[in-house]
Amino acid sequence: MKLGLLVMDKLGQLAYSLARELVFSPLLIPPLPTLLMLLDQLDLLGIK
Repeated sequence: MKLGLLVMDKLGQLAYSLARELVFSPLLIPPLPTLLMLLDQLDLLGIK
């Protein structure tokens, strides 16, 4: 149970920093590798 919470916390931090990068990025294009990595992590957790 704690592991799941920890993973969700890390994902939340990732999503937050990604959103922050998007907001402050002069080019509003997200780093594609980061997005793909995030999607892979979500798939691993079974979240679609």
